[in-house]
Amino acid sequence: ASTANTIQLGNSSITKINSSGAFVSTNNTAASSTTTGALIITGGAGIGGNTYIGGNAVVTGTTNITGLTTLSGGLTINGGTNTLNNINVSGTSTLATTNISGITNISNATASNATSNGALVVSGGTGIGGNLNVAGNTSISGNTTINGTTTLSSISYGTTPNTNDNSTKLATTAYVMSTLASPANGFAWSTTGNANMTDGSKFFGTTDAQPLNFQVGGIASGRLDVSSTIGQATLGYGAGYNTMRNTTSFYGTKNTAFGFQSIYNTYYGKENTALGYQALLNNFSGSGTTAIGFQAMSNAYNYNGAAYDFITYNTAVGYQAMQGSATPASNSGYNNTAIGYQALKAMTSGYDNTASGNTALYSNTLGYDNTASGNAALYSNTSGNYNTVLGSNALYSNSTGTGNTAIGYNTIASNSTGNYNTALGYNANISGNVSNSTAIGYSAS
Repeated sequence: ASTANTIQLGNSSITKINSSGAFVSTNNTAASSTTTGALIITGGAGIGGNTYIGGNAVVTGTTNITGLTTLSGGLTINGGTNTLNNINVSGTSTLATTNISGITNISNATASNATSNGALVVSGGTGIGGNLNVAGNTSISGNTTINGTTTLSSISYGTTPNTNDNSTKLATTAYVMSTLASPANGFAWSTTGNANMTDGSKFFGTTDAQPLNFQVGGIASGRLDVSSTIGQATLGYGAGYNTMRNTTSFYGTKNTAFGFQSIYNTYYGKENTALGYQALLNNFSGSGTTAIGFQAMSNAYNYNGAAYDFITYNTAVGYQAMQGSATPASNSGYNNTAIGYQALKAMTSGYDNTASGNTALYSNTLGYDNTASGNAALYSNTSGNYNTVLGSNALYSNSTGTGNTAIGYNTIASNSTGNYNTALGYNANISGNVSNSTAIGYSAS
């Protein structure tokens, strides 16, 4: 059948038309679907050359472009999911929701000095799941919250916080070096020494009711208490290292020590005073003790395995005075007084002894109620009791003798085991370890 204004070429057996000329149609019918317009092709169209479309192009199916596509007038894609690979955009581009699985390179080098300019302008927020590397400067006008660990290799400059600002702001070196170190705002303690330390107004210490503690090599080496209940005042490497400081039982409280390892092991002991290198070093429970001098009472222990404070009332003043046995657990003497170089040095469990003078009662271990005054007085006494000596070398050899009285230089110097002897005078002597004898006068015997 024929249709008006229609050219029919052949019949349905003609499947292909080759033409060396151009197909020109002056029909200007617009197309709104695949069945309207000046040119309607029911099947597909293969075009080997360039295609120019003066109007809009509507594609209802999937479009695959394998070559380079240049869009000089822009590209608008509405709706659906669109996959675009290798897109080069030379002008301004506005994108709604866009998912990019590949690498996006922006070659535009426009600098940015505000949120509204630059090679990439994002009006809303930006979520970045991976690392962000910025080669240039970064200006942030709002607050910045960082939830993870942040490492800053260097901070060249920034806004210095106000003087004495104790907030969580990041301090610049200008704040630390200038503001904090300023005499007007308190000093940072310098390892090279501090200047302008005005007496009476500048100090090293605390301003609240907390103790001031010192450590050397990770070891407690000093404590100055505010609390009168604890009342500890110690200074020196390891001084007061082990004190209990119990505010209920008062064990380990009110100790005063100055010196390397002074009262180092004191735990239950309280109200002790130690001054000197290793003074009261091994004391554990001993209380009410005074030790002054190099290793004075350094081996005192006074502990029987129970939680208690053992009141000793021992007083030792002098180099190794009342130092005690090298086995600290053997030392439990009490009410002893030793004044002088190595006075009562070997003391273990003796009590109520008084030794005054260089090496006076040096060897005494178990003896009690002895009084010796003078250089080497009662030097050899170990377990003798109730002896009274006044004078250098008096009763020097006495070891176990009891109840002897010797007054004068070298009196009864040879007696070792005799008891209840009395000698008065220079070199007065009672020999033979006898008992109940008396010698009065110069060299009397």
